[in-house]
Amino acid sequence: MKQLQAQWEAAQSLLALGKEKINSSSHQGSRQFLKSVKGQDYRLNQALYEKKCRFAGYYGLVTSCEDLSDEKVYGNLRELQEIEENFRIMKTYLEARPVYVRTEEHIRGHFLVCVLAVVMERIMHKRARMNGLDYSFEYLSELLTTPTLSPIYSARNKEQLYLKTGVVISSNPEGGPKLLEMAEDADKFMKLFGIEPLRTLESLPDLRNRLKVHLPLA
Repeated sequence: MKQLQAQWEAAQSLLALGKEKINSSSHQGSRQFLKSVKGQDYRLNQALYEKKCRFAGYYGLVTSCEDLSDEKVYGNLRELQEIEENFRIMKTYLEARPVYVRTEEHIRGHFLVCVLAVVMERIMHKRARMNGLDYSFEYLSELLTTPTLSPIYSARNKEQLYLKTGVVISSNPEGGPKLLEMAEDADKFMKLFGIEPLRTLESLPDLRNRLKVHLPLA
């Protein structure tokens, strides 16, 4: 309603500037409330303004499905939005395209992996929101892809260790706070799925215990 009021006041100001200024202005915004009949001088369109005020704050849906209830129409729209969002995620974050394989079997396999990845990330996203972690899908994808483990060797006994990199506490005054926040969020997300967060430096047996997976010997 505030936007309509601002446009109406702007239309009054535009009207005072004369026909040349009105003709050179955009037809959107305040110009819509000015009308001219058969080349005559412009005047305010009070009827249009009152009509828009009556419907301000409402969102209308037009459909040809007359046998559906209002709730079903709205539900179908939400499903369509989620489908379109899934395609956007596949193309943008899961790199479904371009396709770098040529045979039909490999192409089918490529898109199967992409679909499975979308399903898994959607389940994780839903579970996170149910537990109060309101992460956007973009941020969730960043949390899943940024943390990495880099193998290093202990100078003392030549044992291979794994250093957590990517999401770490940084001394950089610009990147530090963000990286620290991401590190904390990544730990919260791991705990949500029953995975104990990793320490900065881990041995192979410790990784097996924390991640609850079988890891081959280095």
